[in-house]
Amino acid sequence: MQYKEIVDIIKLRNIKEIYYFNVDHFEPCDLVGNIIATEEQVGELVKRYSVLQHAKRNSIFIRPYFEVVFDGPISELIYRVGDDKIGFKRTVATEHIVKLSEFISKNSDFNIQMHIHHENFTFRMNSIKNDINQYLVFDSTRYMDYKRLQLYIKLSRNLLGKAITHDQWFFVHGKWALNSSDDRVCNVNNESAILLKLGCRGDFSFPAGRQQCDPGLKGPFTFTPVNVERCYDYIGSGAKLISNGSNIVTKDRLFAWSSEINHTNVSLDYYSDEIGRHLTEHNDVVKEWINKSPILDGRLFIKTHCHSLNPLYIRNNKYPLDTDNVIKIHDVLRTSAKEAGTKLTYINVNEAFFLFSKIDKGELLAC
Repeated sequence: MQYKEIVDIIKLRNIKEIYYFNVDHFEPCDLVGNIIATEEQVGELVKRYSVLQHAKRNSIFIRPYFEVVFDGPISELIYRVGDDKIGFKRTVATEHIVKLSEFISKNSDFNIQMHIHHENFTFRMNSIKNDINQYLVFDSTRYMDYKRLQLYIKLSRNLLGKAITHDQWFFVHGKWALNSSDDRVCNVNNESAILLKLGCRGDFSFPAGRQQCDPGLKGPFTFTPVNVERCYDYIGSGAKLISNGSNIVTKDRLFAWSSEINHTNVSLDYYSDEIGRHLTEHNDVVKEWINKSPILDGRLFIKTHCHSLNPLYIRNNKYPLDTDNVIKIHDVLRTSAKEAGTKLTYINVNEAFFLFSKIDKGELLAC
């Protein structure tokens, strides 16, 4: 037996099925509209990922782009909330992202979702001293942050509308700071309520690169959004782990992914020297996944994440899911599952949520 230690963990935890999915923070442009990845480069990424079993069903959370404008003329080309001085404008970068998202939707099996940064148009601590941030500090309100973020999410959802072909959508927060869990990034206490109101079914931000953002519950759970910071940890939100027949995956509650495993052990981003070194320890990576990822009724769910369009990867012409180390890690995972007699399935976040919903309703028998 080639990977006895891993196989022993699979058997000890009584794992009958393994489901793997990747969450890709997909950023074709930076926050000021510079194009990071061309259509040709994204086409090459799609081509490479599509021939890899672990990558071809990649869940890409695309970050849309609108230029944030300040105190400009009233124009139908600039979207604003009432007489707010901050507005959002479509640009060449906006159209580039639309084109890329439609190309990906037509030419791959990727699952397209939404990734949003809003730290450049809502109040935050330690902000850069420019006109917009001075306005946010002295002349705007937290209520306007709420209305502005709601508008931005609506615009972004409409922008990706043709590419998001499924009925439900999911979210990843910029810098992981969901619902003001890090006031250097986000101070919108009712962010989860906004997401739920606009049709989002859940969040896949965690585990966070900023570990102070991570939820207290360590497994997939749902909660009722309330207007307090990091409300997913607030007792009044009624946060509960999903289990067989728990009946908590409902449209009035927001789903959130969480697990015992930390960010370093599920990140595939080799731009970090620490993570790059960790990814060379193929067996140790898989052991960590098997040992600490959540189990629901004999089903283990492994979630990894990466930033496939980081400029370093584009310069290197080597993307996270097609590096030699990540390919070898998945070879170890597949071989270990086979030796343990455990079924391994590669899925996307929509399919993961479907399975959680089935387990929650008691419609899947325990393995």
